[in-house]
Amino acid sequence: MFTVPIHSWLGDAAAVLSRRYGAISERAAAVGCSRQTVYNHAQAADNRLAERDAELAQVRAELAATRTERDRLRTAVQRQLVVQPDGLRRFAIVCQAQGVSSRQAEELLGTLLAAKDVPDHSTLGRWAAAAAQQATAVLAELDPLCHAEVATVCVDEIFFRGYRP
Repeated sequence: MFTVPIHSWLGDAAAVLSRRYGAISERAAAVGCSRQTVYNHAQAADNRLAERDAELAQVRAELAATRTERDRLRTAVQRQLVVQPDGLRRFAIVCQAQGVSSRQAEELLGTLLAAKDVPDHSTLGRWAAAAAQQATAVLAELDPLCHAEVATVCVDEIFFRGYRP
């Protein structure tokens, strides 16, 4: 396959685009080809530039889409809630203390955190059980001391709906 260097095409295109009388004939004589070849080379150069323009437009569109996605991801990262492991443990313990099951706690965490950051319900249950074991020893000592007060609180709760003047 015979190829023509790009500078030859550009020279032919310049002759065609100059629109000067005799420029195409002079160019054809200078490079040793026909006038039609000069026109063909000019058209080929124009086609190649049009292809490059289309490629450039496509790359610009991809770049714009990539920037939009980057901005969306940056916003998502800024909005993402970051909870330390101690906070997750505390969440699991408080949920269990308030009667929320470990599966429900897992589901609640799933609404706030990325899926990879949500501990499974068995982990949440182990954390709550460990806290319950620690509390058992403390409560064993406090229960006898607080028994009289707790009975009074229960009466208040029953008759006054928790209101204590």
